[in-house]
Formats: sequence, structure tokens, C-alpha cells
Amino acid sequence: MDDKILPQSIGENMPQGSSTINLLHQFENLKEIIISVGNFLLSIFSLRLTWTIILGIAVLFFVFYAWKQYKKRRENLLTSKLKQELDKSCKQKRGSIIKTYLEQLYLPSWFSVISVIIVGVAIFLITHIEKLAIVSLPLKFDESNHYQNLIAIHAGIGAIIFALLIFIAESLRDDETKDRARVLLKESFLFPLTVAELLGFFIFVWGNVNIWAILVPLIVALLTIASLWRLLLILLSKSRFAEKRLQLLKDRIKRSIDLAISERFGNTILLQSLGEGKIELDYNPFPIDADDSINRQLFYSDKTGVITNIRLDKLNEFAKLLESEANKNGFSFYKDKAKQEKLEASSDVSVVETGATKFQQANRQFLHKKFRDEIDTENQLLISIDKNVVKEPEVLKELNRLAKEIFIIKKQDNFSEEIKLEIDGLKDQFIAAIEAKKLGKIEELMKTYISLSESFLEALNTCGGGYTYEQARKERGTILGGWNEIRWLSDGIREILIKATQTHDQEIIRDVAYIPVGIAIRAIKAGDQYVYQEFLAFPSFLYWQALKETNNDVREFMVDRSWRHLKEMSDFYIEHQLKRKVADVESVKKYRDFTIPIFVAFQNLLKTAFDKRDFNSFQSFLNQFSDLYHDFEPEHEHPNAEYLEHSLAWVKDVAEREKIRRKIEVQKEKEAAAKDIQSKKHQVILGLSAWIFEQYRNKKDDTELAKFYKDIINRLPGQLPELTEIFVSSRQFETERFWDWDNWEMISDGKAHFIDFNSKLDRLYCVRSLLILQNMSEEQINAIILPHSRELAYLAEDKPDIPNLVRILNDMVSNSVQWSFVLPQAAIDKTEALKKLLITAKENQEKSEEEYLKTVKIDGDKLNEFNTKVIESFYESGFLRPVIKIYGGYNDLMSQMPGAEIPSWGYNQIDEKAAFIKDWHVHYSGWGENYGSGLAKSEDNLIFERMLSGIKDKQNVKKEDIISKIEEVLKEKSFEDPVILQTLDHLYEYEQIRRSEAFISRYSQDCQKTKLDNMKHGYMGVMRLADYKIPVVDIFVEKAELKNKILILDLQKFGKLNQYSPIDKPEDTKYLEDIFFIKVTDLNEDTERRQKIINENPVWLQKHEDKDGYLQQKVLINIYEKFEWKTEHPEFGFILDVSDLPASDDEK
Repeated sequence: MDDKILPQSIGENMPQGSSTINLLHQFENLKEIIISVGNFLLSIFSLRLTWTIILGIAVLFFVFYAWKQYKKRRENLLTSKLKQELDKSCKQKRGSIIKTYLEQLYLPSWFSVISVIIVGVAIFLITHIEKLAIVSLPLKFDESNHYQNLIAIHAGIGAIIFALLIFIAESLRDDETKDRARVLLKESFLFPLTVAELLGFFIFVWGNVNIWAILVPLIVALLTIASLWRLLLILLSKSRFAEKRLQLLKDRIKRSIDLAISERFGNTILLQSLGEGKIELDYNPFPIDADDSINRQLFYSDKTGVITNIRLDKLNEFAKLLESEANKNGFSFYKDKAKQEKLEASSDVSVVETGATKFQQANRQFLHKKFRDEIDTENQLLISIDKNVVKEPEVLKELNRLAKEIFIIKKQDNFSEEIKLEIDGLKDQFIAAIEAKKLGKIEELMKTYISLSESFLEALNTCGGGYTYEQARKERGTILGGWNEIRWLSDGIREILIKATQTHDQEIIRDVAYIPVGIAIRAIKAGDQYVYQEFLAFPSFLYWQALKETNNDVREFMVDRSWRHLKEMSDFYIEHQLKRKVADVESVKKYRDFTIPIFVAFQNLLKTAFDKRDFNSFQSFLNQFSDLYHDFEPEHEHPNAEYLEHSLAWVKDVAEREKIRRKIEVQKEKEAAAKDIQSKKHQVILGLSAWIFEQYRNKKDDTELAKFYKDIINRLPGQLPELTEIFVSSRQFETERFWDWDNWEMISDGKAHFIDFNSKLDRLYCVRSLLILQNMSEEQINAIILPHSRELAYLAEDKPDIPNLVRILNDMVSNSVQWSFVLPQAAIDKTEALKKLLITAKENQEKSEEEYLKTVKIDGDKLNEFNTKVIESFYESGFLRPVIKIYGGYNDLMSQMPGAEIPSWGYNQIDEKAAFIKDWHVHYSGWGENYGSGLAKSEDNLIFERMLSGIKDKQNVKKEDIISKIEEVLKEKSFEDPVILQTLDHLYEYEQIRRSEAFISRYSQDCQKTKLDNMKHGYMGVMRLADYKIPVVDIFVEKAELKNKILILDLQKFGKLNQYSPIDKPEDTKYLEDIFFIKVTDLNEDTERRQKIINENPVWLQKHEDKDGYLQQKVLINIYEKFEWKTEHPEFGFILDVSDLPASDDEK
């Protein structure tokens, strides 16, 4: 039985055993795989290379993460925004990377040392890795002489290098050779070479070295040979040395200018980031004085150095925290920031106005330091704030922490001061060359100064080009304006020129005097007015020096050069361009503006010559000045603008027509420029003539003054219309400031002087005009048409209380003897003729203004200003409306258009169109305020009258019983929230209330707060009666029947003021302004309305002959509102009629 069963059992169990064996096999296979993988990983991770790779990946990840964090932090730095702005604005040419690297390498710096160390480390690794040894040739300490030989060779090369160091060090003894030392240092790369030589010895200090150690002395030797090569080339060639020296100076100047440009851009970005809606701080460059510091919290730096960066996010965090804390204490950076009042829910559904109060503006929070400012021990103030705005010590502590984090301050050398010292050294070399009369050296230094100015011009051109005339004038005119580099050059040249003039050597003076001229010429070519204006002052300075010269020949030479340089510059570099070269409108404007400083320079020469009574020089200057741009007459050239415009008629080709149009634009600009140039020339002569004439008038017997006067008076225009045009343009305030005539009056004698240059121009104009008219017939005079203007019309008015030409002409007739020194009788006889011409010009101007006023359109800005003034004045002038609103008696029904059911109240009035014209000669100040205040007053009268008519309970009362009667009414009526409105008309009636013990003025400290505290006017104070604290409001009314009334009201229950839309048609919505319909109609454009008024022929129009012309100069003003007062519960009101008071003073 067992034999039968066993096979069957085995057969049944066979599949299960096979599955187990398979699982065991799989497990064994998995085990082998795991062991194999483990062995593989073990072998991998046992290799140094694997750990090196892992370490490298970890380092790369760390570097990448650190770089991302660094970039994120830098985004909030001022220099990050500065870089973006410079990349956008300054299109600098990118030089060779190698060249840039080598330029930074020669200077003693960490950059130079680290660069050499990196190379040294690489060589150190190569020489100490045995696997890199060729044919296994290590250089051991004890088995080879190669090591000792290399050390000896290395030491020999070091001796040569140190000899070169000593040679260059000797060159630093004085300024003359200091530049040579710097050039030699740069060309030889001696500093990095010396560092390489010293570090080379460390290769042999630790362990055995291989054959690659020979690289160290080999490389240093080759570099030493190259260094010697470059040094000898420089030393043996003066021209090469001069070239390298100049290039070095230019590079350093450019670096200084680049730093200055970065500082300007950076501070512009910083200051534009400050203010309302941005970083809530203001900049204040001035220190806080002792008195002011008592009221301010000051935040100081705990470091000294230079502000190299500013964290704008931290600065903003500081400002936000400061504003938040200030708001808690009732202050704000902003002027009119409103407080958010707490509102409480209420079941009361009546309409009320939310009270709006404002924060008190804090005494400005100031930032006292900018980008690149220097922090020293005496000036460490960073930020100051008003002490009242922050009171919590913890907040002050946090602000102090932030203030220190805002500014990144580092120790830095003052590179700008280094450049100044170098320029001073250059100046000293120049002066030494002048004293030694080394002409070759003088010529070399001349080129150096001119080249340095070129560096400045090149740097400016990379950042958007040079200065325009106005930009340069503004830059040079501000206290903190100007460029130090140009100022240093200018000051140095001034001292050099003084020293040159002291030699009395024409050749030296000629060379030195040309330096500023050469710089100015290069400024013209570069299109920069700043450098041009700065150095165009030197011809006048040369003339000042000429006045001190004792040698006549040298003096005449210096005088000649003072005007000749200006004349030649004008002829060859400006006029030639205007005549022949300019091809676009902008170029014409640019070269036109270059003429202005030329005129200023000549004016200074003429004024100085006159002040010094140097008639010969004055005559020379005047002759040359008069000849400037004499032949620049593009209007008379062919083809002129008129001819080109005619030529368009017969040209059909589109491209050719476009080409002609561009020519027309340029030609018109040239013709306008020519007129402007001649006008400015005549202004200079007129101003000088007026100045000279005034002095001659005060000293009539001075023959020397007579010579100056007679010479210049004939240079003025000989035609009266042309003279008048120049006179009117010169009499403007802007012209007086433009030519600096007002400063001529400022005599430095310690006394006060009245500045009145215009009266001098007026007298001279009358004199010159009469001299022109003296030999003319009546017919010829009547044919003259003077160019009319508002200024001339003003001067032609015969009014005794204002300066005018008629008064001067009358004085010439009545005091002809006093004027005979310049005016013969024949000229004085023409005064009436000149008056007639002036009156005609005045009438023509008035007619011109009338015609202009008819056709000119109303200015949109003026109309908006009028609307604003109407609304502002309305709300500021009303008394009753604000009280009704505060007490909940106002219903805003502006969404409803009731039509004729509710009448409109307002204005339908003819008024001056001139009030709505921009830049009109009559100033309509605050136009619209009278309309707004008139509307408010009328509304007060109307509402008050309706209130009176709605009250049934009234009683007459004597003035001495006013207080007791009010108390009686309050007890009787039991009003919930009473208010008193009174219209007592005289001061002594007010005393019945004010002197009462029950009354407390709003200005008293004892006066409790009420709903009316924010009212600007009308609210008088509080009356304490019958357990009430009742506000008293003064209402101004005009009608006698409304005066001397006292209304006691529970206003919220008494009635409602319903405000409706003032428009009757949806299309009139455009005229809706707040609660008003405001429409200003130009009667010149609305012919139908104008004709309707003429047909109606109102009384005020009947006196005008030209009714149509009169109305064309007017506007029709319509201002309406629609409202109604409804008395809902008369029982909540009571009237006291103070019957024993007169309605006005006249009735007493």
C-alpha cells in the first residue's frame, strides 16, 4: 500500500517543489546582482575620481544656489538699477577683453596679486604631480643639481627685476618724473612680474618637484625680457613716451569721468525713487543745525568711508515702517492724507455724511546721504525724522537697525582727488616749462591738455551726447553743478595763462592762449555746449591780462588774440557749417546755439573795454562783432524756402517731392536762425548802448564817454520799425537775464541798488528814434508802420503812474536843454510825430487782439480751471448746506431729472471770453470764484427764507431776553438734537450771545466737540441751556426781512434739502459738474445765439455800435442747480424775531 501511495504522493508534490526551487534560484540570482552592484558601487566610490566628481557637482550646485541668491539680493541694490540705466543710456564700445584685463593688471591691487596666484597654483600642481613627470625625471633635493641650478637662475632673474624696481622708484621723486614712473610701471608690468618672481620660490619649498619646475624660471625670464624690451623702447623714444604718457592720463581721466557719470545716474535714480507714492522720504543735502536737531530723531552711521551702494528695498522698508508708526500718532508724510474713521453699524437709515479728518503733515523725513557720498567722523548723519512721529522705543530701535543696513559703506581711495593731484602736477610741469621757456615741452603739454578735454567729450558722447545750450547754462549756473574734471582743467589753464603773460613772450602767450580755444573748437565738433561755454570765457580773461601788460607790442598782440580767436572760431567752425554743411533741422539749431556764447564773449570784451575806458580796443571789438555773420543771409540765397515751395507745384515724382520738403524744412530753419542771430547781435549792441548812454547822460561833459556813445549809437538799426522790434524784444525780463544786464547794476560797494535796466532802454529808444525821424518829412513819417505788440501798446499809454515812452517824450519837450547834448532841436520837434506812431501801433495792437479774441477757441485747461473754481468756492462759501448735511437733512436725488417741476437757480450771464484764453496779457486770477460764492450766498438766502416760511411757531423777543427765551423754547419743545441758526446783524447784538455765561466759543478750550467742528466758518460755539449743548451757527443773509432772526431747530426732523440733477435732457450730461450744469458758450462760434441776443437788443448792448463784433469777444455762462427745501415737520422749529434791533446800521 505504501509502494502505491509513495509515487502518487511524490507525483502530487512535484509542482510545489519545483516552484520552491525556482524561487531559490531567483533569490540567488537577485543576491548575485545585488552583490555585483554593491561591488561595482564599492569599486566606483573607492576611486578618488568618483568623490572628486561628487564634490564637483556639490560645489557647482552650491555655486549655482549662491549665485541665484546673490542675483536676487542685487536686484534691490541701487547699483543694479544703475547698471541697467547705463546699459540703456550709455552706448560704450566694448574693447578687447584681454586689453581690459591687462590695463587692470599693471596696478598694485588684489586683482593683480590674485591673478598671479591663480597661475602660480596651477604651476605648483603641475610640478608636484609625479604622474606628469616626463620619463620619470623628478628633481630631488639630494640627488640632483638641477634644483640648485634653477634656484640660482631664479635668483638672478629676481636681481634684474629688483633693479628695475629701484630704477622706477627713483623716478617717483618729483612730479616731472612721476608720470614717467607710472608709464614705465604700466608698460613693463613690473608689479605682477615682481609678484610672480616672489611666488615662484614657493614652488620649491614643499616636497620634490618634477621636470615641469623649469617652467617657473623660463616664464619669468621671458616676461622679464619682454618687460625690458618695452621699457627700453619707451626710454629711447620721446615720441613713444609722450604718446603712452598721454594715453595713460586720458585713460585715468576717462575712468574719473565714468565714475562721475555713474554717480550722477545713480543719484538721479535714487532721487526719482523718493517722494509721494514711492519711497516716502525727501532728500536734504544740508546738515541739521543744533536748534533743529532738538526736534528731530537722528540716525547715524557707525562706519566711515564711501557709500558704494544703497539697498532700496531696505530704504523702502524704513519709509513704510516710519509712515505706519507716524499714522498711529496722527502724522503722515503726505500733505492731505485722510484718516480712516471707524464706522459703527446702526439701524438708523437716514443719510449721513461720513466725517473725514486728515493727518497732520510731519516735518519732512529727510535722507541726508546719496550714492558715492563720503562719510567721515564729522559727518555721519544718514537720516533724520520728526521726533513726534515715532515714540515707541522698539520701533526706533528697528529703524536704527534698518538705517545702518540701507547704506553699504566701504573704505575706498578717493580716485577723484588722485586725478586732481595729477592735473595739478601737470599744471606745475607746464608752469616750470614756461619759466624755463622750453617751447617743445610747452607744445607737448598743450596737446596733453587738449587731449584730456577730448576724453571728457568722448565720455559724454557715449551717454547720449553733449549738453545743449540750456542744459549747459543750467549745469554751470547751479551751486552743486558742473564737472570737477573740467573745472580742474579750466583752473589750471587760468594759472598757466597768467604765468605765460608774465613772461612777456609773444610766442609763449600765443601757444598758451590757444589751449582754451582749441578745446572750445573740439567741443563744437563734439556738439557739447558745456565744455564750449566753460572755455569760451578765456578770451575775456586774456584781455584782462592784456590790460596789465606794460609792453605795448605784447599788449596789442594779446588784445588782437582776445577777439581774433573768437572771430576765426565763429567764421570757420560755426558760420561755415551753417552755410555749407548742415543737412537737417537739428544741426541748424545746434550751430545756431553755438553763436550765443560767442556773442556773450564779445559783450564781455566790450563791457570791460568800456569800464576801463580803453576806446581803441572797444572800437576793434565792436568792428569785429558787427562783422559777425554779416554774410549769412539764407533768405537771399538761391534756392530759398519760398522758391523751394513754389517748385513743389511742378514736381510730380513722390520721392523728389519728399526730398524737396526736407530741403524746405532745413531752409526755413536756416532763415529763422539767421533772423535770430541778427536779433541777438542787435540786442547786445542795444543793451551796451543803453548802458553807455546812461552814464553819458549823467556826465554830459565827459568827452571820453562821448566818444564811446557816438561810436556805438550808429551801430543800432537805422530804420525805425527794425529798431522798435529789437527794442521790444530786449525789454523782456527773459532777455535782461539772458544777457546778464541786471548784474551790471550790482556794484560791489556795500550799498543797495535799484535794478531798472528797462528805463535805460526806454530813454535810448526815444533818443535813437528821434534822431532817425529828425530829417524825415511828414509824408515819410506817416508811411512808417511800427511792429505792434502788447509790450509796445503798454509803453504807448499816456498814464502818469506807470513807466511809458510818452512820459519820456514829454520830458524831452519840457526840458529840451537837458537833452540837447544828444538831441538837436530838429529831433525834439519830432516828438509828436513819434507819439502818433506809437499811438497808431497801440491801436493796431488792440484791433489785432480784438480780432484774435473773436476767432481764438476757448482753452480747455482754462475752462476746467473755471469749473473747479466755481465748485470749490461754492462749497467753501456756503453756510447752511454743510449744517444740513451734517444733521442728516440732505437727500441726494441727482439720479432724478424733475424737469420744469423744480426750477433752476443760477446764472445766465455774458462775460469776458479773454478769461478763458491761455497766456492772455490780462491775468484773470481765480476766475470762477465769484460765481461759486454767489451761488452759495443765494442758496443760503433762499433756503433760510423757505425755513422761515415753514415754521408756524414764532415770537417777538427783545435783545436782552434772547437767552432766557431760547431756554424756555428748549424746555417746551424737548428737541432731541437742536441747533441754533441766527442772523443778528450788528456787533452789539452778537454780544447778547457771546457775553452770556451760557455761551462757549468754539475757540475756547472748554468747548466740547460737536458735529460742526470741521466747519471752516459760520459755526460760533456752543450754548449750554436746559441740559442741552446746542451748536450756534451764524448765517449771512442779504434781505432785510431775513435779518435779526434766531431759528431753534431739530434739523433732522424739521425738513429736507432735496438735490436734483440740474440737466433736463440726457444729451446735456457732458455739462454736468458735481451738482451743477456749467456751460460756457463761445458767442463767436454760436452764431444763432449771438443773433438772438442782438435781436433782443438788451439795454447793456445798445451802447455798442458794432454789436456783432462786441459779442464775438464774449462768452455766455450758464450755471444752474436744482434743489428744493421741504419742511416736513414744522413743529420741530421755532423763530425768535428780535424786533427791537434795526436791520442795518443806517436804520438805527
